[in-house]
Amino acid sequence: MNHQEELDVFRIVALWQTDTCERFAYGFHYFRPKEIPRVPGQRFYPNEVFETKLFEVLPLDAVISPCAVMDRFSYVRGRPLGFEEKDVYVCAMSYNSKNHRTEPIRRKRVQYPISQDSSVFVHYSECLKLRKTVLADPADAQSTSSSKKPSKSGESDKRKSSATSIAPENLSSPGDEINKIAEYLSFEKRRGSKKDIVDASGLLHRQSKAVPV
Repeated sequence: MNHQEELDVFRIVALWQTDTCERFAYGFHYFRPKEIPRVPGQRFYPNEVFETKLFEVLPLDAVISPCAVMDRFSYVRGRPLGFEEKDVYVCAMSYNSKNHRTEPIRRKRVQYPISQDSSVFVHYSECLKLRKTVLADPADAQSTSSSKKPSKSGESDKRKSSATSIAPENLSSPGDEINKIAEYLSFEKRRGSKKDIVDASGLLHRQSKAVPV
């Protein structure tokens, strides 16, 4: 297996440090195609990931390296500076682990747009033609199943059960450190400064093994 595929793609929404200098990150996971239910022979975009509502608090030292997840509208126009192609992902769908369904992310629902300013973004001379050409699992091509209904027991359920997932409404339960970030997020939400949080955050690879807090 490609080492890159062993890493989770994780969106950092907020960062903080405790009085004892421990650093934490709060954010949500993106799933790869192999981690969601799929039908035999289903194809995906190269380096495609799916937005989820699986939130987690993790130590900052679990971070491995930065990467970039782009909406499909920006992905076809160019690339952000400073990233290798293997570290650039396209996200065109969200995945709901409760009903095991995917939903297209429309332009007006893009939450974290990539800046396309020429100082940080290289524009292509013409837009790419994005095609779904990749099988999530080579075994899918060998399947003779005629069922069109995806299984509800995919790898996403394994991830959900093994990860220390924390929904925003339950964020304050684990301890004082999480109380601090919950209060911060609540304050920023009331103040209407979501942009401040986004600008101070990042998108990073992290180790797949969940780290308890």
